[in-house]
Amino acid sequence: MHSFLHFDTKAWRTLPMLVVRPGTLTRDYIHGKRARYISPLATFLFTLFVMFFVFSFGAQPLGEVETEAEFGGAFVVDGVVGERAEEEGPQTLQEEINAALDSGGIDFYFPDKKLNEKIERKLRNIDLLLYKVQQTIYKFAFLLVPIALPFLALMFIGKRGVTLFDHVVFSLYSLSFMSMLAIALALLGHLGSAVPFLTAPMGAIITSLVLLGPTVQIFFHLKGSYALGWTSAAWRSILLAIFAGISLAIFFVIVFLAGMLG
Repeated sequence: MHSFLHFDTKAWRTLPMLVVRPGTLTRDYIHGKRARYISPLATFLFTLFVMFFVFSFGAQPLGEVETEAEFGGAFVVDGVVGERAEEEGPQTLQEEINAALDSGGIDFYFPDKKLNEKIERKLRNIDLLLYKVQQTIYKFAFLLVPIALPFLALMFIGKRGVTLFDHVVFSLYSLSFMSMLAIALALLGHLGSAVPFLTAPMGAIITSLVLLGPTVQIFFHLKGSYALGWTSAAWRSILLAIFAGISLAIFFVIVFLAGMLG
């Protein structure tokens, strides 16, 4: 934290470059001009920490939360919620899941009986499950890099001078920018909620950032990092957006299963 926030630190050059000139930042680091910048890994870990710190202020429970030592252990919700759901009809996500489990609408067919019971316990407390998934995302976010590397390598088959190290640096800085974008969106959302007359303008700004931010950043990041032409950067940007969606899907399946079974 000190190395990032101290006023004579490299962070005050690295983070603005990540926003306005990501390709130059990545290319400089790849070619050994590293004294002025924070390393890609340190930047990624810091932005990830700040992102989850900001998100923690906006967390809202999806169902009725029952805690044991602040989510310190697993437990099973009793039958009160299910009984009320039968009388009043499902009102929350948790009640809907409980009703589906009780009626057989959700069932498991794993050979291991204990595994089936474990999954059911997790589903009967969806807030605890989502909490565990969130913690798993934070712990295993680094997996996004090795998941993305094969796709990046595929995009640059036959291009001379491009190494695996280049892809690692690109991935870490790209993920750092996406974390910064998520932080900005969360802060703008909190500001819009706190100040009613800013709700509509903030909504428009957030929509624009969501639609344009990743698209523009990916294009110029690719173009500058790999010294590409405009056409080459354009088709690779489209391909990378598709690969990024696939990588995220793989990652979320992994972390959901880890949170469910862990």
